[in-house]
Order: sequence, then C-alpha cells, then structure tokens
Amino acid sequence: MATVTVTQLGTRAKGAFGPQSGQAIDKSTLDLLQTEQFVVPARQSIIGGCGDERLAADSTRLLLPPVFGGWFSAVLADALTTRLWYRSGMTAEQHALAMAEAVRQMQPSATLCVHTDDHSLQAAECGCAAIAKAAAVVELLTDYTDLIDERFRGQIIANARELLSAGYFQPGTAHFVDELERHGVAKEVLAGLHTGVAVMTNDDEGTLYDRPAFYAWCEQQGLPVTSFFEYSRWSMRATARQLTPSADASDFFFAAADAFNQAVAYAICNADTVMLERH
Repeated sequence: MATVTVTQLGTRAKGAFGPQSGQAIDKSTLDLLQTEQFVVPARQSIIGGCGDERLAADSTRLLLPPVFGGWFSAVLADALTTRLWYRSGMTAEQHALAMAEAVRQMQPSATLCVHTDDHSLQAAECGCAAIAKAAAVVELLTDYTDLIDERFRGQIIANARELLSAGYFQPGTAHFVDELERHGVAKEVLAGLHTGVAVMTNDDEGTLYDRPAFYAWCEQQGLPVTSFFEYSRWSMRATARQLTPSADASDFFFAAADAFNQAVAYAICNADTVMLERH
C-alpha cells in the first residue's frame, strides 16, 4: 500500500496560489488523500494532461497522468537534454509540433494533452501557467539548481540559458496550444479561478487521482473542496524511458522534466501550500 508524506512548500515559494490568509484546510480531506478511495488506474503510462487543479465547466477532466504543462513538459525536457527533436533556432511551438508528430507515430494510442482556461480563450496567452510562464520557470530553475540531479546539472543549466537567450520561448502561447490541437493534441478548457491549496507528487506507479470524484465527494459531505495540483512523477519517468534510446538518456531527460515540475510549484504557489508525496 502506498504512503503519503505531508510537508509545506516553504519560503522559497514565489507564487500566489495556495492557502490564502486565514484559510484553514480541512484535515479530514487531507487524510482521505492518503487512502486509496480516489486513486484510480492510469489509462496510459506516457504523460497526458496538466497538473492544474481545476476542472472543465462540466466538472470533468481527462483521467490521464498529469504533469505541469501537460505534453509541453516532455517537449521542454527534450530541449533541455537529449535534443532528439529539438534543432537549434526552433521556437517552443515549432519544437512541440515536430515532437508531437513523431511521438504520435511512436505511440499512436496515447493521448497527448495541453490546456487553456475559459477566461483566456480570447487572450494572447493560454490559461496554463506552466506554458505561458515557462521562461520564468526555467529562469527560476537556473537559480534553484539543487532541484536538478547533480549528474546532469551543469549541462541542463547551460541548455536552459541557451534557450532563454535564443528566443525559444515566445509570446502568444494561446496560438501555441491551438496549433497543437490542430495537429492532434487534445486541448482541455478548464473553468474558473485557481483555488488549489496543495500539490500532490504521485510516485505510485500506474495510478492517478480522480479529482472530479474527490471534489464532488467534498461537496456532498458539505466540506470545503480541497483542490490540488497533481504531478505524476512515475509517469514522467516512464515517458523518459519510452522516448529515449538508452538508460543514460532516459535519466538525463527525466532529470530536466522532474526539476521543471518541481520549479513550477515554487513559481506558482505560496509558502503555505501543502506538499503531498505519494510513493
């Protein structure tokens, strides 16, 4: 049976999401997340949707292994490490389109996914902070270098600085996610404002949380909805293995993807955000 450890993000957090002043988190709901009640088998092992805590307007989410930025997490990992699909001078959009086409041929049954939200549909930037603010997250990663596996730290930081200076990250990310959708990547439209108070790092192989069911349960019990971000670490590791040609390349790829996902939490959440790790 999996165990869940509970901490707080702490003072290095730079963001605004998380518990707000005076907001109490119901302990019974946190305790429930440490059980199996809302844990379900993943439909695929490759990363799918985003770890954003919100649901669509109809209170649904695609039950795919979630990581910050969805499919873009793998794209950025390739640019920071193995560069199997990245070519010098590419923008993130060009890279993501080329990589999506290649991976769909490698894994035709897998669902690759990104998202926006309902109040960004007419905006220049998409409603996914991990995509829209990716440059700022990568910049933070060059400061928080301890998040990166020391075996690959130097090369990943060098590649990050190169991407930041070479114009890889471009404005207009709403167009970016729309183009991915036109090329066969699923796009979710999430609803409402951010209310997440916790980040769940799930390293329990082959599983994810049914957050729509959990949120509905909270409402049925008359409890405040304890909404949470989810990072499917096991799936990111599995994705690295499936997309790279060797164990060393897989470790390299995963080191960047894992560090980016940790850095997103520091970039978007506040110090009081509850950190949960299922392993």
